[in-house]
Amino acid sequence: VSGLEAAIAAAVEAGHQGELAGGRLWCTSELKAARALLAGESVRLAKVECTREKDAKSLEAVRGLVQDLLSCPVRSEPLGVDESGRRYWAFASDPGRLWVEAPAGAAWGWAAYMSAAAVKAVIRSLRAQSDLRRALELRLPLLTGMPDAAAVGGGGSGSEEELVADQELSSLKVSELRERLKERGLSMQGRHEQLVERLAHAMGGGGWLSSGHELLGSRVARAFGRRVALGSVTKYLPADESEGDPALFRLVHDDGDEEDLEEDEVVQGRSLYAEHPAARRFEEKAAKAREAEEAATSVELEGWRLEGHALVRRRVARSFDEGGHTLGLITRWLPADEASGDGALFHAVHDDGDEEDLEEDEAAEAA
Repeated sequence: VSGLEAAIAAAVEAGHQGELAGGRLWCTSELKAARALLAGESVRLAKVECTREKDAKSLEAVRGLVQDLLSCPVRSEPLGVDESGRRYWAFASDPGRLWVEAPAGAAWGWAAYMSAAAVKAVIRSLRAQSDLRRALELRLPLLTGMPDAAAVGGGGSGSEEELVADQELSSLKVSELRERLKERGLSMQGRHEQLVERLAHAMGGGGWLSSGHELLGSRVARAFGRRVALGSVTKYLPADESEGDPALFRLVHDDGDEEDLEEDEVVQGRSLYAEHPAARRFEEKAAKAREAEEAATSVELEGWRLEGHALVRRRVARSFDEGGHTLGLITRWLPADEASGDGALFHAVHDDGDEEDLEEDEAAEAA
């Protein structure tokens, strides 16, 4: 703007502007264009300055709002919800504790985890890729300096709920885990991780289990209109008799989706799976895959190898004296036996189903 003003003043001095005999003013087109440009730029700068003032006031107002929110023991959204319906909260005014809100209808209201060990136990009980697990892992560094205390009850409406153990159960030996399970009258059978899971469930008052029920591992078919989804039962949540909640079973569909079913729904799904064509096709494919795996294992045991040579998995063409030819694939090879003097062999499976073993020079020529 200052440069334009100086240029306009210099142009006037140089005679780009004057007055006619009748008193009318005139100026060159260049001077007129410069003045129009100056007017437009002055308006733009005025608007920019006004916007800056408004933005500064808005930013200050936002900063004040943030400070007000940080001074209040509230959060607009919980960190997440676990599979038992408990909601987890992190309050700005209480950074050293992780608060838990009871599910609807529970005998308690609120509780708080006050140690890093307790939060780690909660994290281990959650699904690996769950949003709540990721949120708690981010929260964990704030609790590393807290004492190793158990969770304590909050302002609930009933008895206090024990949420986590006094120490990390995974660090206990099998004998120690079995002793604690024996004290509670629970099964002491299973591997270390199963014992940990069972004891954590007993101490935490809830949680999903991956062993201990006959329906675990069941294949299930679910009908959604004309579409049928297949899946497997991977874990279950025991019934809560005090709350009247039935047992739930986690069904993981083959396409990656998940849903929780009650026991009668699982039984119905097993029946549908036993008779549905899609399930039969799946089982046929699974059986072929198992046969192929067993065949591959058998091949390896016989000395044949499925990898380790450049000719394996190569396409080949073979010509015969009768004038015909066929295409195929080299699927495996048998290394040379120096002791007997036998050369390496390469097994070719032709596209028409025939098979043959080729010596290395034959396989190379065919490839």
